[in-house]
Amino acid sequence: MNIVAGRATFTDGPRKLYACVHKEVTSAAARLDQFLSRNGVASDERVTVISDDAGEFEKAVQGSQLARGRILDWFHIEMKFQAAQRAVFGSKMIAALERGSVETEINRARWFVWHGKGSKEVERIKALDGRLLTREGYEFSCCRGT
Repeated sequence: MNIVAGRATFTDGPRKLYACVHKEVTSAAARLDQFLSRNGVASDERVTVISDDAGEFEKAVQGSQLARGRILDWFHIEMKFQAAQRAVFGSKMIAALERGSVETEINRARWFVWHGKGSKEVERIKALDGRLLTREGYEFSCCRGT
């Protein structure tokens, strides 16, 4: 059984808990909108959702009339950076000198993201990922699904 759960924090009220069994609801997006409406979110308001990388919740947000977008939480953002670094260190396709340069690029992007200036860095990391993927034998992608 796959349960989607979370906590909603509103600017002018107490926190509310949200949960549903994904396979038991006809529409996860409609269920999310129903929850938000019941808790005072007007149809002309839009909510930004901060969540993990679970695909089930992403589908609910994409189909929602009230949720405008989903942002990964800080823990899962950091996990993406760690996966990228492990791919670089574990790759035999990247020479030692270049490995240092790539690591610096990843650390730079991490710093900018953590300090709220990461929008351009996302494109830089995707470009780096694209360059590495052109190499024969390099199979890891840090950016699939993001």
